[in-house]
Amino acid sequence: MVHISKSAVGLACLCLPLLSRAVAAQASPLPSPSADTELICPTSNPSECYPRLFQPTKDFQTIKEGQDIPPGLHVRMNIYTGEKEARLNIPMDGEDNEAVIEVPLEQAVVVVPQPEEVNSDKPALRDQVPQKPPAYEAVGKVQPPKDFEGSSTDSENFRQAVNSIKSGSGDISSALENLSELSHDIFYGSELAKDSVLFEKLACLMTNPKTAGHDHKAASVIGSATQNNPTSLNEIGKFWKQMLYPTCDGAQQDLLERLRTTYTNVSPDSSPATLKAQILALNGLIKESSIRNDFLANKGMPFLLQVFSLEGPEWNPVRVKVAQLVMDNFLDESMGAELGIWPTQPLLENKLCEGHDRSLEDGCWEHRIQKFGGKQTWAKEFLKNLKEQRTKNADSVKDREL
Repeated sequence: MVHISKSAVGLACLCLPLLSRAVAAQASPLPSPSADTELICPTSNPSECYPRLFQPTKDFQTIKEGQDIPPGLHVRMNIYTGEKEARLNIPMDGEDNEAVIEVPLEQAVVVVPQPEEVNSDKPALRDQVPQKPPAYEAVGKVQPPKDFEGSSTDSENFRQAVNSIKSGSGDISSALENLSELSHDIFYGSELAKDSVLFEKLACLMTNPKTAGHDHKAASVIGSATQNNPTSLNEIGKFWKQMLYPTCDGAQQDLLERLRTTYTNVSPDSSPATLKAQILALNGLIKESSIRNDFLANKGMPFLLQVFSLEGPEWNPVRVKVAQLVMDNFLDESMGAELGIWPTQPLLENKLCEGHDRSLEDGCWEHRIQKFGGKQTWAKEFLKNLKEQRTKNADSVKDREL
């Protein structure tokens, strides 16, 4: 609250207005406030009090809250801050006498010059903002476990397993088992995917059926590290060619061709569980766009139809995983599939699909689903989505041709 301290001398108060007008008329400085001057005290601190009547000088001073302004002063207001300032209305050095005039207080508003921009060519703010915002990145930083830098069992097993597989020494089977378990964790899965040498080794192990079960375990590691882990896929995308065309035993290989060769002629020793793990690994990998494009160009879909059509009930779990892969990546948008990529070919008649020459073409998928899936729920859903997408893609092709 503002406190007013009144003077004890009434005569001095009555004379103040007369003195102010007289000084303004004569353009002479006003006297300093006396001890009896009425004061405004914004706080209880006496040192912060100031005269109710503004005391002008030859220099501009800020007019404080509640102060009365004598007539005849040169008053201005800073339109940027709202503060009012006043000084004696007398010619100053360098000013034209005619320029100094008495202005009524209500009209005494002038624009206080502001510093000019150093760079006058600087574009407007709206022109500095990009027209399109950066693409939304849903992947945040994956935080490591609290004890990752320490000597915990998990972190130590992780480091030892990685070193063992990369060097080809030690117990490879145990190392793969440890990584298969740890790679389910999004942090450890992401750490694995940052190591291109490690993933190249895993690709070689996954496609080598002569390594005493290492193919199954390596496929499990890749599948676990890539499922629902966008960070891993981003990392693998940086070295995807090294992943799909690894150098194994000193020679460059084709990962998909090695799998295709393994399952062209299955034997009683062939493992449905291993193939199921390999399909799961492919499902994770082809969610990365570069790998998916290469997979399609390298006849990946005929390979899937090949293993989908393996005879015998023991391969039914493999068929389910193949259906899941195709749905997740090409047919079911709710699962992240990019629609319109596949299928691109028209439906073929059943008699053409029974022959050897065209049995693995895209147009034979419906025939194989009906043959091997029967009335199972997963097969019905798979067939329904495939028919819908084939119709849409065919209509899209017709539109482009027109």
